[in-house]
Amino acid sequence: MDLRQYAHALRVHWRAIWICLLIGLGVGGALTLATTPVYSATADVFISTSGASQSESADLQANQIALNRVPTYVSFLTGRNLAQRVIDRTGIDMTAAELAGSVSTVIIPDSAIIGATVTDESPIRAQILANAVAEEFVKLVEEFETPAPTTVTSDSGETITTTTTAPVKATQSEIATFPRSPQAPSTIDNLALGATLGLLLGILIALLRDLLDNTVKTGKQVEEITDAAVLGGVLFDPSIP
Repeated sequence: MDLRQYAHALRVHWRAIWICLLIGLGVGGALTLATTPVYSATADVFISTSGASQSESADLQANQIALNRVPTYVSFLTGRNLAQRVIDRTGIDMTAAELAGSVSTVIIPDSAIIGATVTDESPIRAQILANAVAEEFVKLVEEFETPAPTTVTSDSGETITTTTTAPVKATQSEIATFPRSPQAPSTIDNLALGATLGLLLGILIALLRDLLDNTVKTGKQVEEITDAAVLGGVLFDPSIP
């Protein structure tokens, strides 16, 4: 088939193409209505070193230490330990595995900022959980980074306990806001996908119907088949029995 034949097939079977397109749109819309909407809320945490800097080189070293900690802390945010702490704090009816599975993270490029996103069917619960995850994460980092206190006995027999500040700390730099629109499903995406698939299916059906149709409908087809010129034809009259 050449381009002219393709165009002819699409023109003849345009109804099939339109029907498939409408069916595709209907399926996309039905999929949107049948899918439970989910919402996501994100809270950001900033990893930094504790204490005042003494020099530019010290600042660079401290920044590198914070950056090196980021990949480790990502596993904290998506771990069951932190999830259980959030459950104990909020009293939400979820298991640690379920909550941990709803948490995703993203590292802001060239920074020590981690975004913690919680996805849930309830927008308000997604916001509450995202902020709780960030706040409990800050506490967890402090516990993890703070060295154990040391105890020494002086010459006079007095017991002296010394504590050391955690070298690295986490701070919630951005609170999670209320998500006003669902993350999924996307009505536009579903309709576009349904329309595209329906259109492709309609075109395929049109081409197949034309390809499999072995009836002779025009004088040109007769000439192509017989290699002979058409001398005349009989018009179809539906009124003749």
